[in-house]
Amino acid sequence: MYGKKGILDWIRTSDRRAGRVLTHPDKEDQHLINLRRPKHLNQWHINFARRHFEQGRTLEWVVARLYVRTKYINPISIENALIFIFRKNGWYVPDPVSNDPYKYLTKRRRAEMIALESKLEQIKGLTS
Repeated sequence: MYGKKGILDWIRTSDRRAGRVLTHPDKEDQHLINLRRPKHLNQWHINFARRHFEQGRTLEWVVARLYVRTKYINPISIENALIFIFRKNGWYVPDPVSNDPYKYLTKRRRAEMIALESKLEQIKGLTS
């Protein structure tokens, strides 16, 4: 465990492969690929997104439609998963139209968040 390659020796002797209990060593590469696949996107979601991207829809439009049909906690997670899987496969994915972190919030919640941020900026200004 000590020395330049100590951790590597420890990994080799302890057999610390990912999923070693569930996966045969010959299938380790496929297991790692499966671990990196977005969890809550099935083939229907991916086909839906591909079809609408080809029709010229924006990423935000597709995410808004998929959000209600998935188990993702927030729309930004779906957006990141779509971008990941489409770029990994070499498919076209439109760039996000906006970098606004509140773009998926309702108008009321967005206004509340902006007001809260301005109050925080005022507090920071008073303390510094």
